[in-house]
Amino acid sequence: MFALLMEQGTGKSKVVIDTVAHLWREHRIDSLLIIAPKGVAPGWVRQQLPTHMPEDVPYAAAIWRASMSKTRQGEVKVVLNAKGALRILVMNVEAFGATAKAIDFAISMLDDAASAMVVVDESHRIKTPQAATTKRIINLRIRSAYRRILTGTVGDKPFDLYSQFGFLDPDIIGVDSFTAFKAEYAELLPDSSGLMRHILRRVPKKWSGKYIDDITGQPADGAWNDDDTKRAKHMEPIYKPTIVATNDDGTPRYRNLDKLQGLIAPHSFRVLKRDCLDLPAKLYSRYYTELTDKQWALYEQVKENMRIEWEEDRITTFNKLTTILRLQQIVCGYVGDGEKLVELFPKWSENPRVVSMLELIGDRPIGEGTIIWCRFVADILRVSEALREAYGAAQVVQFYGGVKDKAREEAVARFQGERQIMDKSGNLLRTEAVMDRARFMVAQQQSGGVGQTWTAANLSLYYSNTFSLIDRLQSEDRPHRIGQEHPVQYVDLEAEDTVDSVIINSLIAKKDVADAINDDPKVLWLR
Repeated sequence: MFALLMEQGTGKSKVVIDTVAHLWREHRIDSLLIIAPKGVAPGWVRQQLPTHMPEDVPYAAAIWRASMSKTRQGEVKVVLNAKGALRILVMNVEAFGATAKAIDFAISMLDDAASAMVVVDESHRIKTPQAATTKRIINLRIRSAYRRILTGTVGDKPFDLYSQFGFLDPDIIGVDSFTAFKAEYAELLPDSSGLMRHILRRVPKKWSGKYIDDITGQPADGAWNDDDTKRAKHMEPIYKPTIVATNDDGTPRYRNLDKLQGLIAPHSFRVLKRDCLDLPAKLYSRYYTELTDKQWALYEQVKENMRIEWEEDRITTFNKLTTILRLQQIVCGYVGDGEKLVELFPKWSENPRVVSMLELIGDRPIGEGTIIWCRFVADILRVSEALREAYGAAQVVQFYGGVKDKAREEAVARFQGERQIMDKSGNLLRTEAVMDRARFMVAQQQSGGVGQTWTAANLSLYYSNTFSLIDRLQSEDRPHRIGQEHPVQYVDLEAEDTVDSVIINSLIAKKDVADAINDDPKVLWLR
C-alpha cells in the first residue's frame, strides 16, 4: 500500500506499470483496476500502457464507461475473459459518484480476480469522506491485495489526507473517525463561539432523553422539579459541525502537521519536477486592473450587506461563500440575477478587466501561445469574443465543460499544432502537423487543468481564479511539462483591494500548508 506523491510529469504512470509488471511476473496479481478522471483515463490505455509496459508482459486493456457502444463492450469482455495475460481495466472516477453501476462492476471484476491491484489516479478526487464517490472507492480496499494512490498534490489541508490514506490502509493514519482526525490536526471552534452558537441554533434537534433542571439549567434525569412542575425536554443537535478556528489574517489554525507528515512518510514517495526534470523556469507576476465607479458602488453595497448580516448574527458559511462569489462576479463585470449573470458592460471594450487582458497580451511577443484560465463560463465567452475580434476567430479555441469531447480534442490539436491519429480501438497510430494553429486556449481549470499537455503556451494568464489549490497547481502543469523549451510565465490578473487579492492570498496560505504536509522546501509562489 503506497502513495506516489509525484508532481505532474515525473513518471507516476511508469512507476505503477513497472510495479505491476514485476508483481505479474511473480504471479502475485493477475488483474489491475485503474480509477482515473475521465479526462485522464483514456491516456492510460492509449499512451501509458503501450509506452511503458515491458514486452515480456502480455496484457489486455480497455476502458469501462457507464454508457458504451457494442464495440467498447466487446473490448471489456475481451479483458475480463483474457487467459494467461494481465487483465487491465480503466474506469473514470466520476462514474462512481453517478450511480451504483460502476462500483458493482468494479466489485465483480475484483471478486473474479485471483489477486488484484487497485490504483486511484489523481487521488485528491476522493478526499471528501462523506462523498458517495469516496465511500464506494474505499469499499474496494478489502477486495484488493495491492493499492496505490497517485497525485502531485495530496491536499491543501490536512483533512484531505484522511480518505486517501484510508483507502490504502486506515492504520497509516491511526485515527478511526474523521471527527477525531480533524480535532487532532486543527484547532476547532468551541460551542461557545458566536458562529457555532448561530449554527447550532439552526441545526435540527432531537430529544436527548434528559430534561432541563430549572435551577441549574443543566440536563437532568427526572422529568419533574421539586415543586412538582414539569421540566422541559433537553434537546440536542442531530449533528454538530466542526469548524476550524482562524488566525487574525483569516488562515486556518492547523496543528501537528509535522506529526502527520511523519505518519505518511514511510508509506509515500515524493518527487518534485525540479528534482528530476530539466525544465525551464516558472516565472510569476501580477498584472493589475481597476474597477469602474459602477463596479465599486455594487461591490461596496454587497460588502455592506455582509457586514449587516454578521452584526445581526445572520451570517453563515453558506451565505459568506455566496457573498464572495458575488463579489468576484462584480469584479469580472457581472451581477447575479437568480441563476443568470447579467452583464454590467454591454460591450467587452467597456469592461476594464478585458481591456487589461488585451493590454497585457499586446505587450507580449507576437504569436506567443497563451492559455487564459477563467472561473466562469461567462468569462470564457466574453474573453473569447474579445480575442476573436482583436486577433481573428481562427486564433481562439475553448476547453470547458460545455465543449464536447471531439471538439476538445480538435481544440487541443489546433493549439498544440499536431493532431493524433487513432485506430478504431483508440490507440495512437501517428501524429500529423496542423496547419491552422490557434494562439489562444481559453479554458476552465476544472476541465482543462488535468491530463492535458499544452506546451505550446509560454504564457498562462489567470483571468479569474478559484479557491482550489489543486486546480491551480494542476493547471500550472499543463504548459510546464516535458516538451516545453521556454520559461513559462504565470500572470494573475488582480484588481487591488478586492476579492482577487483575497483569493490569491488564500492560495498562498494553502500552498504553505501543502508544503508542510509533503515536507517540501518552502518557495516563493505567487508573490
